[in-house]
Amino acid sequence: MWVSRWQGQAPPQGDRSHGVTGMVVDLMTPETETSTWYHWGMARNFQTDDRGLTFRIRDGQAAVFAEDLEILEAQQQNMARLPNRQLLNLKIDAGGVHARRIIDREVERRQ
Repeated sequence: MWVSRWQGQAPPQGDRSHGVTGMVVDLMTPETETSTWYHWGMARNFQTDDRGLTFRIRDGQAAVFAEDLEILEAQQQNMARLPNRQLLNLKIDAGGVHARRIIDREVERRQ
């Protein structure tokens, strides 16, 4: 699964050549039933020769993901401990809920 997001600052109409744009790509690849490889990258059209900025962006993103890791691992442990528990689906989770339903239907179709 991959997700990409454009981020930028420029006028919504007209010349965007003087705006700044960054594209973040997230790639998730299942490894086992309970683990997933998560890769990410970012391309930008500003200060591309600034290696220090590249490292600060990388390190900042790594810190954000490290904060999430403890919670994600705890969630996985709870899901393993309580496999029949229904997940609470909030409106903000609509994309993930929809993806899980598609995957569940595909797994059921293939069995």
